Amino acid sequence: VSVGLALPPSGNADDGADHWFASAHAAQAIAHRHGGNRSVGLLTREYDPIPAERVLIIREWVQEAKSGSNVMLDFQPLLPVVMGAEALYSVHAKLRDFRAPLGGVYRHEFLRIAREAGAMVMIDRLSLFGVFDALEQEAARKRSTRLLVPVEAETLNGKPWRWLEAELRRRQHLVGRLILEVEAGGQQEDPEFAQRLGKLRELGVRVGLSDPSEGLENLATWSRMPIDVLRIQVSAVDSIPPGAFREQVAPWRAQGRHLVVDSVEDAGTVARFAELGVDYLRGHALAAIGPRLDFNLS
Repeated sequence: VSVGLALPPSGNADDGADHWFASAHAAQAIAHRHGGNRSVGLLTREYDPIPAERVLIIREWVQEAKSGSNVMLDFQPLLPVVMGAEALYSVHAKLRDFRAPLGGVYRHEFLRIAREAGAMVMIDRLSLFGVFDALEQEAARKRSTRLLVPVEAETLNGKPWRWLEAELRRRQHLVGRLILEVEAGGQQEDPEFAQRLGKLRELGVRVGLSDPSEGLENLATWSRMPIDVLRIQVSAVDSIPPGAFREQVAPWRAQGRHLVVDSVEDAGTVARFAELGVDYLRGHALAAIGPRLDFNLS
């Protein structure tokens, strides 16, 4: 027996009934693929704004990724603010959606589900294999492209760390083009974690940090860590006057470190970031995510 259930639509839509039945039909199909007579999914609005039925299919794709498949890579060029800056792309892992070949599920949507499923270490590993291949191809084309790759703190610990260290030693000709980015969190207070970041630097890898906060109150803390590239939100830039921002980031820049501003969605504001000491900008309005590394920034 395979039973599909769907939550009632959360909004008042003209096609509410049709949407409800379609969601139930999709849930039934998922239940059938799980083999029937099993309770493996619970519809909940806990993951809003992701629809509950979509959470079920993302869980399926996460399990495929955990077993070593269904992970693809896209790239997003960062707009250099400083003249002469090298080409830099951020890497976006996605879970393949066979119903929409040009689509897929990106990190911001699958991250929580993948963490709960214990799948992120494998997703990181598959992503890094793809990154190494991409860098090999760029090197063959005589391009000095650099890639900014988000990884979990868990990937820098235990067996995953030993695998990564061995791979980096084996690919020494590529590590200078690699920036591994971790998310700001409590692990930064762990001395052993900081030592592993330092070890990455010794291996020739640059270390990045993503700070999702809307201010610069943690900048002094990040300055004491072995971090080369800091990615902050545009809201953090807008939280203080321009003069105060330049003053706060000046010591960071004086140490030869780089600053990336994320979520810039107004192309008309690019010029002001050059005056603030910012190195790169990222935003869908500036450059979209895509499968290629030949974006023309001119």
